[in-house]
Amino acid sequence: MDFGLGSYGLGLLAGVLSTLSPCVLPIVPILLGSATHAHPRAPVALAGGLALS
Repeated sequence: MDFGLGSYGLGLLAGVLSTLSPCVLPIVPILLGSATHAHPRAPVALAGGLALS
């Protein structure tokens, strides 16, 4: 199977759209608030984890 640059771009776009879907967006402020309460740098780790996934 040959994957071109367009395939990777579409995969990235699909991942971004699934992360920013309407079901997930209301949960983001709750996650960020609880992460900030746990540790000042936790939101950066949370954003990094979401970006990697």
